Amino acid sequence: MHRRHFKQFFHSVFFRLVAVIALAGILMTLTVMGGFYTLRRNMADAFRLNFAQYIHYLVQDIGDPPDRVRAQAIAARTGMMIHFEGLDGNWTLPQGTPLPDFSAHRHLWHDSPKVQVGAGREGHFIRVAHGGGRLVFWRLKSEAFERQAVKTLVMVCIVLMLILAAAYLYIRRVMQPVRWLTAAMDQYGNGNLSYRMPLRRSDEFQDLAASVNHMAERIQNLLTSKEKLLLDVSHELRSPIARMKVAVELLDDETARAGLREDLAEMEAMVTDILETARLRQSAAGLDLREVDMSELIRSVTAEFTGQTPAVETAAIEAAAVRVDPQKARTVLKNVIDNALKYSRPSSRPIEITAGRDGTEYRITVQDHGIGIPPEDLDRVFEPFYRVDPSRSRATGGFGLGLSLCQAIMAAHGGRIQIDSQPGQGTRVTILFPMLK
Repeated sequence: MHRRHFKQFFHSVFFRLVAVIALAGILMTLTVMGGFYTLRRNMADAFRLNFAQYIHYLVQDIGDPPDRVRAQAIAARTGMMIHFEGLDGNWTLPQGTPLPDFSAHRHLWHDSPKVQVGAGREGHFIRVAHGGGRLVFWRLKSEAFERQAVKTLVMVCIVLMLILAAAYLYIRRVMQPVRWLTAAMDQYGNGNLSYRMPLRRSDEFQDLAASVNHMAERIQNLLTSKEKLLLDVSHELRSPIARMKVAVELLDDETARAGLREDLAEMEAMVTDILETARLRQSAAGLDLREVDMSELIRSVTAEFTGQTPAVETAAIEAAAVRVDPQKARTVLKNVIDNALKYSRPSSRPIEITAGRDGTEYRITVQDHGIGIPPEDLDRVFEPFYRVDPSRSRATGGFGLGLSLCQAIMAAHGGRIQIDSQPGQGTRVTILFPMLK
């Protein structure tokens, strides 16, 4: 689950925008640092030349042979350390200062028999052959400067992180309407056309949200009008059906009377299913909720299918008290089993029913091994009047209202019904009722 979320995040437009800003910031920082490094290197080259020339003047000022008094005055004035190695002895100024080992980790900028300019771990130095010996000028690295450089680097990193964090939050705020749009599409896909996107912006996203809300409102009004027309027609059909039933009983031809009875019963069942589905979609107030032992309810329903081909088998049925409308729950289970039988072959394996607790829900699974449902039809099987069989043959089903009615009953209970299927392998229907708290 986490891996899928991370994959979605890394492929999102939001992540790409943040990545572009971060990459742009890093490239800009590297460009500035590269420019400063080039400038610093050029300045260092100029500095080393000037420094070498300056040391040349100092060497002349010290004299030949080197005058220790003059060297001491130069050391005090410049802050540099001076060391002389000659045939008459060695001396270091300021007196007592140890001579660093410039041979370790050194980098030479100029190296000749007479002059050597470079830097080591201890600092910068210049060695000059003079007065029958060698003069060494050096200046130690400043610890305060090193600490300040580290602090500056840390501050630059912190500022960059703050800039990236601010950019992240700003982009997240700018992209928030995309998340609202995704949530709206999920709601509409689940049939909740009353959901509306928030109108909290004054940019193009607000215009998009307003258009989406207007579209959802129009679709909702169209569907409401369609349902109202269907309900009105269904109500109006009840009276003529009742009159036709009376007229059929007056016919002398028994064969014709039997056929008309069957047609009228089919019409009456369709009208009843339409009205029942509409009533359940509007409210759950009509449910007669009771505490029911689901194992007993399931076994009583499956007993009605004894002798069917293929057989209906109950494998593992766990007893549990669930608050449901017994009649409506029976209707759901009967419709699902009936569909499993209709779309199974006589030679198919038995239909398997299992049930038990699943966290906060009671799960009922009906597995058949019939012809299955094509993937393109799975998303539409709960639509009223939709049937996988386009010929609408009586041999393979009724009016396409069974699963729609089941979905309405489960929604009224606060539960769910799910379908998984593979063509040629069978279909698994999962019914989930909320458990008692």
